[in-house]
Amino acid sequence: MARSQIARVNRLRTTIIASGGAVIVAVIVAGILYSSGWLGSGGSKAENEYRNLGRKPRTQPIEVVEYFSYACIHCKNFDPVIENWKTTLPAGVKFRRAHVGFSNETALLARSYYALEHHGALDPNHTRLFRAIHDRGRRFPSVESVADYVDGFGIEGDAFLNTVNGRRISEIALADDRRWREYGLTGVPALVVAGNYVVNMNLGRVRALEIVDSLLIELLAKSPNR
Repeated sequence: MARSQIARVNRLRTTIIASGGAVIVAVIVAGILYSSGWLGSGGSKAENEYRNLGRKPRTQPIEVVEYFSYACIHCKNFDPVIENWKTTLPAGVKFRRAHVGFSNETALLARSYYALEHHGALDPNHTRLFRAIHDRGRRFPSVESVADYVDGFGIEGDAFLNTVNGRRISEIALADDRRWREYGLTGVPALVVAGNYVVNMNLGRVRALEIVDSLLIELLAKSPNR
């Protein structure tokens, strides 16, 4: 091959490599922007931060609901973050958890959660249940197994069993699971504000709570009680 041809080949190779590198950089930058919420499927920044269900926001009080499951490791990791965050909520805002029940296991855990809540026994057991499942690999195949585990921790096992399969507990669990599906949610943890705004959890836990805070500021400013 002549020297001039070799030079042309080298220049062409350099151009191709540079172009390929530019494409890779562009893809990486686009990915960063998308994951940060600045780019999306043609939507605005607000649309990428949360989904507006088109309902009238419920504002008396404004309710923030975390849909979760004790069987979800991401919920366990999110729990201390949200525990700290909820202490900063202003007047006029209420936070609560709703346990999903999309399988036999999660349905049992959902009824257990609401039974413990009914008896005021969540504080001694909430973190214990997360740790038992995810740190020690414990499984709860029956309500009796849950009763044995929580017995003596703010509640007696018999009292738990008398409540967990009751009609009222089942109605609460089914209602929260139904709302989770109505909102078009497919995973946990998930955050819904005022029954109308579904926060994009893909942006990260801290960013999701910042979005909740922004929505709360806007809703509180519009509240007739302010």
